[in-house]
Amino acid sequence: MYDAGAFDLKLKTVITNENLDRVGRQHGLDAYIDNNAMQRTKGPGLVTVASTIEAILGAVYLDSGNDVQKVKGVMEVLGLVIQG
Repeated sequence: MYDAGAFDLKLKTVITNENLDRVGRQHGLDAYIDNNAMQRTKGPGLVTVASTIEAILGAVYLDSGNDVQKVKGVMEVLGLVIQG
């Protein structure tokens, strides 16, 4: 049986801005984020990359009809593995 509360607690340990930023950069996502003119020389910031990964996971959730297993699959591909 799916326990949403337990999943949420585990998710909070994996889904931090630092982890999401790391994963986004490892997969080259930062190269596709368009920054404002002030940021073009240094690239997108940590929160911008992290928010983009969060948005992708949210889109997978919504587009899959709220299928948490699909989101978990994408997270595994990205290297965001939830233990347990």
